[in-house]
Amino acid sequence: MEQVSLSDRLSKFSSWSKETQAVALLIRCVRRDKSTNHSTVQEREDAQHVIIKDLQRQICPEEIKLLSKKTQLPRQSKLYKMHTFLDQDGLPKVGGRLKNASLLDSLKHLVIIPKDHPITRTIIAHYHEKVQHQGKGMTINEIRSHGYWIQGINRAVATYLHQCVTCRKLRRFTEEQRMADLPSERVDPSPPFTYCGMDCFGPFLTKQACKVQKRYGLLFTCLCCRAIHIEMLDDLSTFLNVQCRS
Repeated sequence: MEQVSLSDRLSKFSSWSKETQAVALLIRCVRRDKSTNHSTVQEREDAQHVIIKDLQRQICPEEIKLLSKKTQLPRQSKLYKMHTFLDQDGLPKVGGRLKNASLLDSLKHLVIIPKDHPITRTIIAHYHEKVQHQGKGMTINEIRSHGYWIQGINRAVATYLHQCVTCRKLRRFTEEQRMADLPSERVDPSPPFTYCGMDCFGPFLTKQACKVQKRYGLLFTCLCCRAIHIEMLDDLSTFLNVQCRS
């Protein structure tokens, strides 16, 4: 019978927090801790180490064996260019030139995880929701600031964002309404001003003797030849009467 690994069992969970919580409870059972309280921060961190360690053993077992023997990785290995080494917990991490930096070890050397595993997808989803769907750059920064180095992270995060329902709603292109067909009055030849549209504009202040009055403009536009005719109105009641008759 084929043995099922822990990471394969956890692929049934829908979120990183649920996976961490489940493994934390399993660790509590192994330690024969009968407390029913919520898992502590330390228990969840231990659970994350267990999950990542099992995932790495499943993905790159040969590289881990070579690194445990302090043997250089072959050039055809995917981890060769990362200057990979094993930390004190046996986790393959990315090397680099930040050894003397005044940073936490989890920030100087990130844990390597694959890009095409269900657990990696839940990690991307967890930190993407944590940054409130702010895009690929913010999601990548959040993942790396928590100590994870995903191989091909740009494409992995971009693929997830393309499938994220919330991001598709927030970043979708605005839809344009299709305009209806033109009426026959606009396209069939007819004498000028047989069919026309009209509009009113103003008011304009005019002075007659010593009295200042408001005047409006009435604009007629022929629907066929687009000719324009303008009349002056004493008040808006004329425009309203014309509209009611039309």
